Amino acid sequence: MTTSAQQANALSVGELFSGADRYVIPLYQRNYTWGEEQIHQLVADIRTAYREDPHSTYHLGNLVVSPRKDNLFEVIDGQQRLTTLFLLLAHLDRAPGGPDQPAPPGYEARPVATETLRLLPKVVEDVVDPEGVDLVIAAASALIHTLVSGDDDAAEDFTAEFVKYVKSSVKLVRMTIPRSTDLNRYFEVMNTRGVQLSPVDIVKARLMKQLDSEDRRVFDIVWRGCSDMSRYVQMSVAPRDTALRERAFGPNWTVRPEDFTDLKARLGTTTAMESTAGAEPMRLQEAVGAYLTDSRGLDVEQDEEADRFSSQVGFEVFLLHVLAAMGPGEEGERQLDDRKLIARFTAVIDRISAEHPSSLDGWVKNFAVALLRYRMIFDSYVIKRDSTLHPGSDAESDDTVGDWSLHTLESDGRSTPKPRYRHTFPDDAAQKKIVLLQSALRITYTSPRGMHWITDVLRFVASTPDVRAEEFLAFIQEWTRSRVRAAMNAGPDGSFPSGFGTPRILFTYLDYLLVKDSRRDYRFGYRNSVEHFLPQTWDREKSADQFHLTDQSLLNDFGNLALVSVSANSKFSNNTPLEKAQLHGAKAQSPKLALMCQKLEDAGRQWKDAEVKSHREEMLDLLLADVAGIDAR
Repeated sequence: MTTSAQQANALSVGELFSGADRYVIPLYQRNYTWGEEQIHQLVADIRTAYREDPHSTYHLGNLVVSPRKDNLFEVIDGQQRLTTLFLLLAHLDRAPGGPDQPAPPGYEARPVATETLRLLPKVVEDVVDPEGVDLVIAAASALIHTLVSGDDDAAEDFTAEFVKYVKSSVKLVRMTIPRSTDLNRYFEVMNTRGVQLSPVDIVKARLMKQLDSEDRRVFDIVWRGCSDMSRYVQMSVAPRDTALRERAFGPNWTVRPEDFTDLKARLGTTTAMESTAGAEPMRLQEAVGAYLTDSRGLDVEQDEEADRFSSQVGFEVFLLHVLAAMGPGEEGERQLDDRKLIARFTAVIDRISAEHPSSLDGWVKNFAVALLRYRMIFDSYVIKRDSTLHPGSDAESDDTVGDWSLHTLESDGRSTPKPRYRHTFPDDAAQKKIVLLQSALRITYTSPRGMHWITDVLRFVASTPDVRAEEFLAFIQEWTRSRVRAAMNAGPDGSFPSGFGTPRILFTYLDYLLVKDSRRDYRFGYRNSVEHFLPQTWDREKSADQFHLTDQSLLNDFGNLALVSVSANSKFSNNTPLEKAQLHGAKAQSPKLALMCQKLEDAGRQWKDAEVKSHREEMLDLLLADVAGIDAR
């Protein structure tokens, strides 16, 4: 394929769905799958860009299409984002921004999905037959409706000016590839390789430019291996080659390189080096070609472990974690905003070039070593999702299959070695607490830009020889306690926060404390909706004696709040506390909420001032004792 027929146009969201252009998602593409986390992230990114500069242009990424006929484009890459943007625009057009209804994308041979998009916003208003509705799209639409309509505490941002910003200043690059492209093969390659035009390619090119050709090859091996976040890095650096894996990582596959000389000695004479012979820094045009033609080859190892583990951050953000972990630790050096990936690396390169130009190649070599070392630490000491584990039923899970896990990869020691994944810590009790606490942090800081705990975990392990379970757990607990202490004073004038302003860490860490020593097999699922046990609005005539607050300020008190998923919040709606207590599936999400339900029963099925105050004091006593280093349980 040549690049002469390729076209790239930056289109605003408004332009994307206006005019004569229409989009179809072909049959070979998977269904719409985005859930709460991805949608919240997309909307949060746009809101952040708008807040920082309402006159700026915010680029969301790429939409790869192939023309059919009559202004119809087949979507090759970007359908999840395209559909979500349509949902957002459909709901924003009902806000103060304007009446125009965008033309929905169509799902080829999936009439239910297409019809669901066409019926918006009636789907949210529950005036259509649910039998003819794609429930995943409907759930996404309901979530966006909550964000936009005023049912969410951040809905105040969705003004007419914000709607105008989304339509005119939020842009995607629509890349049109020739119709002659083998689209089925192209889509397969793109999904198995994750090859895409991104700032990562530009950063890699700028770093490799500082090295000679032999060192570039070493750098390229490390970069390519670390960029595959779906498997343990030893498997990606040495795919289908156990001899190479042993040379690179030692006989047990667990040795980290000491420096670039050591790294080069391990990789410099291997077949992996030969496979990248002639590797040169990529120019931007070449990066585009790599995206469209998969010029980096198709020989990806397809082993049984390929889809087992899911990383909690992408490679772009992981690069920023490595950069932060290498730095001095100042706040400005800890930014994890992947939108500023190029700017962050450019700033470092420019600073070193100005201060010590002769040492720039040495810094790049050190970065290559740090990248591999920190990636090995990341794989062993930061939780993943393991698809072979049952997700459990205690908490609503996200749309990633499996359960949280913390494993270390090693050789099984056979004559023909295979990978073996063992618990990182042999102490089962400590291992369970570490997984539990890390999963609590994961669902608290849902945006990758807020996952600074990962940076500090990388630093701690890198600086601690022979990490033991108890000291690792103590480190993570103290890191979390420092955030809890700050959160407890996040209200006006340093008071304890209330209502929707209550930081999520107070809920999730409290739930961790409630279950960490129990035999209950509890799992943290994604939750980001603050639920009022006694709702803000309800039919008081039904049971005014049972559920009444003399002090109305207690409505937003910590003793009347719990953290649940958006779907559970919608089920709770304006139900009474007794009705909520009877919804076991939603109640099981939060140990704090379960205690509230138990207190309701113990009080004769009533929820009044005394119950709210009593529950609040019990929970605060537990938090205060823990942050003071006292085991209250």
